[in-house]
Amino acid sequence: MTPAEAGHPGRWWALAVACLALFVVTLDNLILNVALPTLARVFGTSASTTLWMVEAYSLMFAALLLTGGALTDRLGIRAALLWGLGLFGLASLAGAFAPNAALLIAARAAMGVGGALIMPGTLGLIKHLFDDRERPLAIGLWGATSSVGVAAGPLLGGYLLEHASWGAIFLVNVPIVVLGLLAAPVLIPVTQARRRTPVDVVGTLLSLCGIGGVVLGIIEGPKWGWTSPATLAVVLGGLALLLAFVGWERRTPHPMLDLRLFTRPAFRGGSVAVAVAFIAMAGFALILTQYFQYVLNYTPFQAGAATLPLAVTVLIASVLAGPLTTRLGTRAVVTGGLGLTALGLVLFTMLTPAVGYLPVALVVSLVAAGIGLAYTAATAAVLSAAPAEHAGSASSVNETAVELGNVLGVAVLGSALGAGYTSALRDLPAAWRAARESFAQAQSVAATAGADGGALLERARSAFLTGVDVTLGIGAVLALLGAVLAFTQLNRTAR
Repeated sequence: MTPAEAGHPGRWWALAVACLALFVVTLDNLILNVALPTLARVFGTSASTTLWMVEAYSLMFAALLLTGGALTDRLGIRAALLWGLGLFGLASLAGAFAPNAALLIAARAAMGVGGALIMPGTLGLIKHLFDDRERPLAIGLWGATSSVGVAAGPLLGGYLLEHASWGAIFLVNVPIVVLGLLAAPVLIPVTQARRRTPVDVVGTLLSLCGIGGVVLGIIEGPKWGWTSPATLAVVLGGLALLLAFVGWERRTPHPMLDLRLFTRPAFRGGSVAVAVAFIAMAGFALILTQYFQYVLNYTPFQAGAATLPLAVTVLIASVLAGPLTTRLGTRAVVTGGLGLTALGLVLFTMLTPAVGYLPVALVVSLVAAGIGLAYTAATAAVLSAAPAEHAGSASSVNETAVELGNVLGVAVLGSALGAGYTSALRDLPAAWRAARESFAQAQSVAATAGADGGALLERARSAFLTGVDVTLGIGAVLALLGAVLAFTQLNRTAR
């Protein structure tokens, strides 16, 4: 089937299956965040190892997304979805029964590979099956499914943690995957596989190892020392591989990333703005679930429910971004959105635990509104800046910018949180030294510290808040830098 054969009679059922696959991928973007305090206690992990539980998924997803798109073209959409769902389901089973943190992280990485195979086909199917009249509605349903998955992650994760073991947050994927595997062969038509363009294996390896090296250095930097030979080696090695990736992509006849698109200021500025918006989103979401549990003493389910204003407000702001962009222009909406994000992050550092939930929810909504406005308007700028013949590449770059933002948000802001926490506890007595690893470790030490346990927990809670302030300050600076770049790169009158 080709795009010319749009209007397939089973298109809505096929879309339902694609949305089911999309839901399970987006669900896992945030479902693990609410479980991090529990997993840190169960496995006794340090702050950096705990971050890898989240980061392994996003890293593999981001680094392999463009390759996943190329494989989807070669295999066909249905085959790619089936392979991706199969791997995702098997990896979810492995994660549910992982006996240690290392195998859990490996399972999350495998889930990211499966997600990178699933995601391109879910949107590509719409292009193949729907005509110009119905395509906007189909894309709207696709986007709504993604938003519902992101919003449901912390809520469902919190509920499962309170009513089952932690492994349930992985097992919940299995019935969804099985349903998708049964429905896809019946309801998704075979699309024509294109084998003319070879997969850029060298580019894939260079980008994966390059991004992985930089992220490894950022996450482990607080533990290894920022100027230690190990940290400098992996970060500089990662940057060198990324430079090699750029050189390779400029020379190879079949690049995974068309770098010529970045010569257009609007495309360049929009891509950076998308990444910055999701750096803020991922880092803030990571902090929130821990803040609610460690500082406000919420249960996992309460913490998941308390994060709903983040996802809901992003969705509402995304809907409003279109009319606002038409009225004010792309540059104003992207710059203003990132400015709102920075303001909200700064305001959050001024809150105290005594203020209660309502002020927290209002500030969270302010941050989310800025992210939703900036992301949606910047995405429109990216797609509009690309020539029609590069629409597919522009869409892939935009989605990669989203996932890179997720990766860097967890790595940079998560590491800043851990570094701020550890630094605030540097003078702890030797008997309590393990409490410096993470708040979860502090809880374990406090449980054996007798009458002094309460005082230790208060120290740890204060240190965590110090880490939050440092982290959100960095996030605010990044958002402001993104706003400045958007102001200089995006066209004032673009609609």
